Amino acid sequence: MMAAEKVDLVAVTETWFSEKNNWDITIPGYSLYRKDREGRKGGGVALYVKNNIKTNQIKVSEVNIESVWVTLTFGNHTVARVGVIYRPPGQAEELDNLLVEEIAKMAMKGEVIIMGDFNLPDVNWKTKTAGCTRSTNILNSLLGLSLTQVVEEPTRKEAILDLILTNGGLVSDVVVGENLGSSDHQSVWFNITTGMEPHHTRTKVLDFKKTDFSKMRFCVKESLSDWRSLKGVQEKWDYLKEALLKATGNFIRLVSKNKKGKKPLWYSAEVAKIVKNKKTAFNNYKTTQSEEDRQTYKIRQKEAKQFIRASKAHAEEKIAQSVKKGDKTFFRYINEKRKVKQGLVRLKTKEGRYVEEDKSLADCLNEYFCSVFAEEKEGKGPQLGENTKETFTYQFTEEEVLQQLSKVKTNKSMGPDGIHPKLLKELSDVIAKPLTDLFNQSLLTGVVPEDWKLANVVPIYKKGSREESGNYRPVSLTSVVGKLMETMLKERIVEHLKTHRLQDQKQHGFTSGRSCQTNLIDFFDWVTKIIDTGGAVDIAYLDFSKAFDTVPHRRLINKLQSLSLDSNIVDWIRQWLSDRQQRVVVNGVYSAQGLVTSGVPQGSVLGPILFNIFISDIAEGINGKVCLFADDTKICNRVDVPGGISQMTNDLGKLKKWSELWQLSFNVDKCKIM
Repeated sequence: MMAAEKVDLVAVTETWFSEKNNWDITIPGYSLYRKDREGRKGGGVALYVKNNIKTNQIKVSEVNIESVWVTLTFGNHTVARVGVIYRPPGQAEELDNLLVEEIAKMAMKGEVIIMGDFNLPDVNWKTKTAGCTRSTNILNSLLGLSLTQVVEEPTRKEAILDLILTNGGLVSDVVVGENLGSSDHQSVWFNITTGMEPHHTRTKVLDFKKTDFSKMRFCVKESLSDWRSLKGVQEKWDYLKEALLKATGNFIRLVSKNKKGKKPLWYSAEVAKIVKNKKTAFNNYKTTQSEEDRQTYKIRQKEAKQFIRASKAHAEEKIAQSVKKGDKTFFRYINEKRKVKQGLVRLKTKEGRYVEEDKSLADCLNEYFCSVFAEEKEGKGPQLGENTKETFTYQFTEEEVLQQLSKVKTNKSMGPDGIHPKLLKELSDVIAKPLTDLFNQSLLTGVVPEDWKLANVVPIYKKGSREESGNYRPVSLTSVVGKLMETMLKERIVEHLKTHRLQDQKQHGFTSGRSCQTNLIDFFDWVTKIIDTGGAVDIAYLDFSKAFDTVPHRRLINKLQSLSLDSNIVDWIRQWLSDRQQRVVVNGVYSAQGLVTSGVPQGSVLGPILFNIFISDIAEGINGKVCLFADDTKICNRVDVPGGISQMTNDLGKLKKWSELWQLSFNVDKCKIM
């Protein structure tokens, strides 16, 4: 409904939301602000706002008032404060007074738009009179704040319960519509007239629909005719990139990104037709007020409800069946239902001021992300035995490169070099040979093109306040071409580890054939065997602080060398990690570039396996049971036997020593003992 009607804001009262009932409350393309009733069922309010509209939640101190408030911003100007309120029938007079005070505070700051169910059926808004003292007091308080109530038709039976209060001229075209779902209240629709466009960045995307790839292949092949005359790795990469970008500009259109809300999977053309028929029947009844048209509307309403319910069931059945095929549709659907997406609105800088512009937001985040990088102590770190100097002269083949190009996922984002993955896949037969030459020369010389060492960082919200930079995780978007080489190098590293039995058997993260399920099975199998025999177990849950961002590079290279890896691969990784740059992207706007001095890039292909190698010896000398999932570490000891408790203490001491030796710090606040 929201996508079809192009609704920007939706206010809902009596949501019945709670922390225990968070299922199916999200709407793709909208941010959700909510206030749930505390201590008992029912009530609650919610406000859905389209993601391209800049809003920021206003914190109110009174916990017993069911209300939510946001500022509505266009450009740099706060147009209004928007509130959603639910006043239960028979609310205590004390709470009524607090509600009026809350409204007054907002109204005194400027224009307000207040929506909600006030449950004042005895108020006549035309004559501005009420049937009881309590309602009269509320009415007079609202009128005293220069608020005007603009809903003129009944919203439930003969009463106007659902109100729109405003102190300015922003609200227009108020219409009372039909009931939505099983609600016994009619919906209220209106326009907010600001004279300004909503805040959004004009993002352009490549449109491949009318691209002539045959001509494109011919032109790229012609552009690469002088390939053999090129010498260095950087020169070859610049030449190839220029040819691909030139072809992109000549053959592929740039179009504005579609900002429309995504319709649900079940919202088919048949559903749209039935909903339209129901709406037409309601409008006819509203015009004629005849019993015949009312019955027709009731029939259309029932038909629509049944058809929508069946369409949802059919769509979810297909989604469930997709699990057997191994695609991610099911999990994507579940995550969309569980997660509430809210745009990045404003951030608090380290100086304590707030920023809201996209460039300022990006700079603020990048400054924080760069601040967590660790300063590595001088030297290579602890010695791990004799380092290999052997070179196996690995060579990439054209067939191998073609195979990797055929696996490129065309729906993924392009990296900082501007080369789209679909382009690589479509032109694979033309670019496979020069790419093979480029990859082999890069590996042999240890020269990594600068574009492959630059990352566009996307901030992913974790938890906590959205205004704190520390509550966002940096995920890197890197060159797709660079990732192709990373993938082939990773395959060689994994093969080497398997052949020489160097894989850490305690590690379940980022490991083929292992997962969080195998981690839990391994852990519970060990624990339950002890408990079943009457034993007792202590468990330490350990968490590293910014683990992926703080891996010290020289110590990582030291560990790679100790594994007898091809020295060319080790040298290439050393160069790939050195002098890396990153920039944060917010709504298509880039921050200034920042130097990456530690860590493995989150979002890269090599990052996870390099982290696993770095942490692989953490359990050496530990007597207890250790289970790893990436950086999440569990250590267990049986403590009902002589020396059990001291053994746990000793194991934790060894882990602390490892942490200090390899400069990967534990986050003590997140470590727990059971």
